[in-house]
Amino acid sequence: MASFIQEVVAIIDRSGSMSGKEADTVGGINSTLDIIRQDLKPGERVNVSIKLFDHEEHMLIRSLNIEDVRPLELRQFVPRGQTALYDAIGSSLTYFMEKKLHDPSSYTKCLIYVATDGCENCSKKFNALTLKKLITSAQESYNIEIMYLGANQDAILEASKIGIEEGHAINFSETKEECEAVYRSLGNVVNRQKSSAKTTFTPAERSQSYTPITPPPSTRSSEPPPLRRQTSMKYN
Repeated sequence: MASFIQEVVAIIDRSGSMSGKEADTVGGINSTLDIIRQDLKPGERVNVSIKLFDHEEHMLIRSLNIEDVRPLELRQFVPRGQTALYDAIGSSLTYFMEKKLHDPSSYTKCLIYVATDGCENCSKKFNALTLKKLITSAQESYNIEIMYLGANQDAILEASKIGIEEGHAINFSETKEECEAVYRSLGNVVNRQKSSAKTTFTPAERSQSYTPITPPPSTRSSEPPPLRRQTSMKYN
């Protein structure tokens, strides 16, 4: 009988913009699971859930013992559609909050992470305000923590709109190396939650996962064009 039960929930964007990123995403999810398995100690049980979402949601596994979880395969991840991000998060939170309400011993701690390369654009059940209230309740009363992994956006800003604190959000670049790094960091965060250490991303984890894009220098002159004397004046 496990004395510590942790629920780890992956909410993964598979909208059309994820096309071309399938291998890195699937590899990242699997590497996170490997890191969690390697840290598993006697008396601990980790249950894994994986949900893919676009304008719809597709649950691959729900609360399955990590020792029974097989690696995710490329054929299971097919990008399509839009990004109902808020609905995917909200429905997942509701399920695990109700699970805890029904059976307080169902889990000790729960960590939900969201990985997306875009922003909300088509949710129907939740908006930023209703989701923010739900997240606040989940964190304060249900031992649920939420991590936000964002590419092609200001992840910290987008996470703050729905009540996810700065330390729980991380930007990542879409190179193979930095994608690997952010999922590796996530695995470490999951393990830190078990030990009651801070579940925020560290400065080192942030720097390994993201390379800021420096805009090219401007070729325009900072000086206005010279004035010249004209024989006829025109104003267009």
